[in-house]
Order: sequence, then structure tokens, then C-alpha cells
Amino acid sequence: MLDALDWLSHNLSFSFCIGFFYGIFVIDLAYSAQIMKKIRKFADESRIVIRLDELRDDIYSAIKQYGKPHFLLSIPSETQLREMLEKYRDDHFSAEKLKEHLHIITEKDNKNVT
Repeated sequence: MLDALDWLSHNLSFSFCIGFFYGIFVIDLAYSAQIMKKIRKFADESRIVIRLDELRDDIYSAIKQYGKPHFLLSIPSETQLREMLEKYRDDHFSAEKLKEHLHIITEKDNKNVT
């Protein structure tokens, strides 16, 4: 371990690259945690359960429609995130979708009973 630390102290450019990598990693982790916190808050306010697979598919379709987002801070504003989540809620939790889902469940239950 001491030999590795000695080598790093003699190769400061490599140490800088490692520090830069970990700095970007920590920033990305904090940014992702903040987005997840906002998604959870929206789900609690709307009283819905957000399925990440469906949300991911909606994000991919938005990318196809609006173009690829920026590399850094891909969801730049809270209003854009909120609009995307409201669209997700409207698409997946509308009255028609819920009725359709309940109808499918009752059909399956009826088949299992008979």
C-alpha cells in the first residue's frame, strides 16, 4: 500500500486523473439522487407507483421525439421533469387505462374461477 502511495505522489498527473474521475462520479451520484428524490416526491403527491421500466420507455420515446439531451445535466430544469412526470401519470394512470387494467384483471379472475 505504501509503495502505491509513493508511486502516486511521484506521478501527480495520474493522481489528478483519478481525482477528476471520482469528482465527476460524486457529482453524477448527487444529481441522480436529487432526480430520484423529485420523482419520489411527485409519486407521493400524485399517489401513484411509478414503474421505472415504463418511465424509462417514456424517456426514450421523448428522446426520439425531441432529440438527444445534453451530456451534462440531461434534465436541466425542474419544470421539464415535472412535465415529463405529469405526462407519464396521464398516459399510464388515466381513467381509461385504469378501467382497461381492471377489466383485464377481472377477466383473468373469472377464468380462474370457472
